[in-house]
This record gives sequence, structure tokens and C-alpha cells, in this order.
Amino acid sequence: TEGKHCSVCNEILVAQEVIPATGHKAETVSGKAATCTEAGLTDGEKCSVCHAVIVEQKEIPATGHTEKTVAGKPATCTETGLTDAISCSVCGTVIKAQEEIP
Repeated sequence: TEGKHCSVCNEILVAQEVIPATGHKAETVSGKAATCTEAGLTDGEKCSVCHAVIVEQKEIPATGHTEKTVAGKPATCTETGLTDAISCSVCGTVIKAQEEIP
């Protein structure tokens, strides 16, 4: 707190008192899950009063695609066929498209 002292002899007229720190008020900073192609973030914490970082968010690497084979079909005398394709079983991205077999 503010105190007072004599400007001539420095005698303390009103002593200063210590006010304890209030401590941080933690609030969660939401992370996000990693996907096949994008990195994610862990949850973190920051102080809602002074915005100091209490728990830093860490990057979660992208998981990469999980490949699965989509079976093609052979061509016949009367019908065209298809080659095997590869897609991601998690997000559905086509990694290698089927091609027509005459």
C-alpha cells in the first residue's frame, strides 16, 4: 500500500502494508485434434486477468492418411473395368483414383 514519511527526518508516518498477490486465474485455451493433413494443438491455460501463459499449448503432428485399397474390377469382352484405387479410411481423400480399363 502507499505509505507516508516525513520529508525532513524520514520518520514513517503511515507504514506501508504488503498486499499478497492474488495468483493467476487460470482459464482453458482449447486445443484442436490433429487431422490427416493438419497439425493440432493440446489444451493450454492462460490467466484471465493478465493473459500470462500458464500451460503452453503444444503442437500435435498431423496423423497422415491411413490408406485403404478400393478394389477395381477386371474388364470383360463387353464391359469396361476399373483399376484398384487408394483412399484414406479416415477422411475419405482419394490418394490414387480408379482408372477405366477398356
